[in-house]
Amino acid sequence: MKATIKSIAKECNLSITSVSLVLNGKPNRISEESRKLIMDTAKRQNYSPNQVAVGLVKGKTRTVGLILSDISNLFLAEIAKIVEEEVKKYDYTVIFGNTGDSGKRELEYIQGFLAKNVDGIMLLHSSDTTKAEERKISETIQKSGIPFVMLDNDIETADIFRCISDNEEGGYVATSHLLELGHRRIGSLLGPMGQCSVRDRLKGYKRALAKWQVPFEEELLYQGDFTIQSGISAMPYFLEKNVSAIFSYNDMMTYGLYTYARENNIKIGQEISIVSYDDCFINNILDVPLTSIKQPRVEMARKATECLMDLIKNETKDSGSIVFKPKLEIRNSTGRLP
Repeated sequence: MKATIKSIAKECNLSITSVSLVLNGKPNRISEESRKLIMDTAKRQNYSPNQVAVGLVKGKTRTVGLILSDISNLFLAEIAKIVEEEVKKYDYTVIFGNTGDSGKRELEYIQGFLAKNVDGIMLLHSSDTTKAEERKISETIQKSGIPFVMLDNDIETADIFRCISDNEEGGYVATSHLLELGHRRIGSLLGPMGQCSVRDRLKGYKRALAKWQVPFEEELLYQGDFTIQSGISAMPYFLEKNVSAIFSYNDMMTYGLYTYARENNIKIGQEISIVSYDDCFINNILDVPLTSIKQPRVEMARKATECLMDLIKNETKDSGSIVFKPKLEIRNSTGRLP
């Protein structure tokens, strides 16, 4: 049977009010002897307070919401793991929401978490979002009265605290690496264009081509969706366009490129070079270790959690931006143009 304030009061032969005052640390005139009896009895009964009830009294539920666009994405799964570990250090609990990259479901999760009185929300924005949905999401955030922190992908119209990576610089560095190796026909495997992170990576790709005076060709773009299957579909398209290298906008799509290459005896790093984005933990143990733009996900997740907790503690909704610089991890998937 679960211990309650009532069961403790009965055993101590004291009033429920007296026991409640002691266990909740409220000012009281209860004797030290009775206070000790209450605490010892609570410990023996393995009493733990009802966090929902405590939240209603104190106005804090010690929960935060984490809304992800796709929990099956390794990069986002790693972020979720880190955020959960960091939040526990503050004696908080995380409630997860997986939108399936849907703006409609993202809005539903935000509204649902607000109804549960979470103390703050961390959001990785979905790409499949209409303008009306994005406007409604921004309005809901502004009217919520609780802190929000945007992690990774962004909503440019929202007045919100951001903890993001410099995606344009990442796209520039990735493409520049291939250009330095002599490649000129470089395919660009896009993610969903509804994400500003994708649009920024494309800007970086174009900026690198312009610096090297290589004409931008629309036909060298392939619209992917951040899944392995879109990478499998993209590889034959790029081969038809006679590219010598590919810049893929996330690791999941790159694993699709690898799948097609393996099944068709295409030697990555020799016959075609590939630079990816995110740098998930398995990239170093692939048959051909993968060159990838490393997003500092550990630092980003930890900093985003720290910022959210600071906002909750200070009961503010400050906006601002913390921008992390991406880093290129060079491995065997890229080689000099033969």
